[in-house]
Amino acid sequence: MRLVPALALLTLAAAPLLSGCPDRTIAEVNPVQGKAEVKDVPVTLNRDLDLIFMVDNSNSMEQEQGNLRRNFPNFINVLNSIEGGLPNLHLGVISSDVSAGEVNSNSCTCGETGGCPRQGGGPAYINYDPDNNGDNGAYVVGNSNVPPTGHCGINDNANFIEDIAGTGGARQTNYTGSLSDAFSCAANLQTGGCGFEQPLESLKRALDNQSGLNTGFLRENAFLGIVILSDEDDCSASNLDVFDLAEGTLGPYGSFRCFEYAIECDQSGHVPPAAGTEDTRTNCHPNESSPYFARVQTYIDEIKSTKADPTSIVVGEIIGVPPENKTATVRRVGTEPNVQAELGPTCEDPATGEAAPGYRLKQFADGFPERNTVTSICNDDLSDALVGIAELLKLVIGNPCIIGNLADKDPMADGIQPECNVSDRRPGVETQIPQCPTSPGDPSNAPCWYMKSNPEKCGAYPTQLEVAIERGGASVPNDTKVHIECVVQ
Repeated sequence: MRLVPALALLTLAAAPLLSGCPDRTIAEVNPVQGKAEVKDVPVTLNRDLDLIFMVDNSNSMEQEQGNLRRNFPNFINVLNSIEGGLPNLHLGVISSDVSAGEVNSNSCTCGETGGCPRQGGGPAYINYDPDNNGDNGAYVVGNSNVPPTGHCGINDNANFIEDIAGTGGARQTNYTGSLSDAFSCAANLQTGGCGFEQPLESLKRALDNQSGLNTGFLRENAFLGIVILSDEDDCSASNLDVFDLAEGTLGPYGSFRCFEYAIECDQSGHVPPAAGTEDTRTNCHPNESSPYFARVQTYIDEIKSTKADPTSIVVGEIIGVPPENKTATVRRVGTEPNVQAELGPTCEDPATGEAAPGYRLKQFADGFPERNTVTSICNDDLSDALVGIAELLKLVIGNPCIIGNLADKDPMADGIQPECNVSDRRPGVETQIPQCPTSPGDPSNAPCWYMKSNPEKCGAYPTQLEVAIERGGASVPNDTKVHIECVVQ
């Protein structure tokens, strides 16, 4: 599949923030072309980031998992470019496997005792919960037969990676070797997990610490980053009967049940199309009143409730992106008497296989406006997708750099004459900041803002400029955010 150039994806990743609606009309900055870059930058930089990677570990995910591990260093390189370097990081990996309850479902339940062997007879994950809960949202630390042996170089009493700033510029870590190596090992979930993927339920359990193994991961004041990698839609059930082989009234047994009863289209029914044909379903969207599947909005609300400020949550998804026209194809598979319906892919690539449309996952991401990015898993190189997610995290954590090309309101004057509105914002209070008459700002005019050249921090962006505030030595409350709106080309 054709790759998106890195710079183009960088812009796409930032798009939710650039196009967000500010509290007052953009007309106040009088954009000539109606396009504004909008961002909020904390005055006191919070560098704590709790980051969860939810990795689909079903049988079709071997190539995608390898792609994720291979390109993780590109993701970290962007986080390293945040002001002050790599954030104070808690990094955990969870699988999409929360089993399918007490049902006779292949690779989705392993009985009441012992570990659950993975594909090829490999050993259980170190943190596997054998009581018919799959991995139960626990942070899994790789597979014990994957080098480096033992616990991925992570301390034996830890099941997530910790990498935080120490004294004198040193980092305090709970692992040996490099961060990329520790993640690559922890994220090597292999395949053989439950084919009824339930990433949203797994996320909920991870943040609720349902397994009891995730203690200490979630910090009250940290940003929360969620990355979902899956080639199937979410199949989080509220009624486990939907996974029961004996429930013949639900139609042929298989993954199609997750589409048929979790997604609502203008057409319904699990009757396969005629031989050699495909049915097109239109206006497809999550069925929020399904008797079998949990509401997506419930997961959005519960995960937002983990933070006092929900805008501190960022969601990045690498999935089968649903088509914009909300259609889906249903095709006929099998032979008599075992003819079934099957959901057609939304994308496919010779190198990475195919992916089903993630209608529920897309709705979940949309539940975090201006804080989400969704990219296709069918790209044969996921580096741009990971970089895009990292760029979004960088913007949310605090990046005063101007990403787009600034519009020039006075082309006859020397240099760029920017058209921006800048203000200090606190809950319920907004104070406008005027532009400084000179650059850099004169303390006698404080507070005022000016454009500052900063190639070291902003070198990845066309203008290499950041919005700087001259405060003349005055302090502001720690909960203040600088709100910036600038007209861009």
